[in-house]
Amino acid sequence: MNQQQFERIIKDMTRRYGKMKSGTEEDHAMTLFVMETNLLKMHRAHPDSNSRRAKEAILLALYRVEGYLTGMKAETEPFESEENLRLRDALLMAFDPLLTKKSKP
Repeated sequence: MNQQQFERIIKDMTRRYGKMKSGTEEDHAMTLFVMETNLLKMHRAHPDSNSRRAKEAILLALYRVEGYLTGMKAETEPFESEENLRLRDALLMAFDPLLTKKSKP
């Protein structure tokens, strides 16, 4: 998998599941707040887990969710680092603790 294919998960999931409509962000505020808070806490504890790693973590979290839904695991190991995996797990803990690294897939 190359960088372009790695980033394609956003378009694929948008096509499959739709996206948040403009103006409806407030409906999702509590979940988004918890995600942002978890990311901020992780960044404060580990400053090397920065905004660049956060973008990668979002993609990794989407692949984890996609794997959870479809049962298929993507080969994301080349894109994983200690910094972005911390942030990925912080994101996943915000909405489903079963999706963290200790669980399958």
